[in-house]
Amino acid sequence: DARGDQCDYYSKLLNSVELINPRCKTDNSTPITRKSNHMFIDLSRLQPKVENWIEKTSIKGLKPRCITRDLSWDTPVPLEEMKGKVFYIWFFASIGVFGDDAKDTGIPVSVWRYYLISCRPET
Repeated sequence: DARGDQCDYYSKLLNSVELINPRCKTDNSTPITRKSNHMFIDLSRLQPKVENWIEKTSIKGLKPRCITRDLSWDTPVPLEEMKGKVFYIWFFASIGVFGDDAKDTGIPVSVWRYYLISCRPET
């Protein structure tokens, strides 16, 4: 039972279009695959810093990770070419430790600033 692009049981990332008999947990419908552009963080660019942070890591071959979704809720991406996209909230849980290295992701500073300000609990 995978959830989107990850299997919690095996702690493994998956290619969601390769799932066997995928079903929606809410209404048991079959998902429809469609073309859609998303933003990715190229984790391989952060790998040297991650390796310095973790002396012996079990993380091998970091790959780009999708950080946006086609949803009607959550924080919108403030770029015209990403109209209708939102940030995938869970990706920030894995990024927080490397906040000083956000500049290495290739994502414009204005996008990071917008997201961080919009998520502040006091606003």
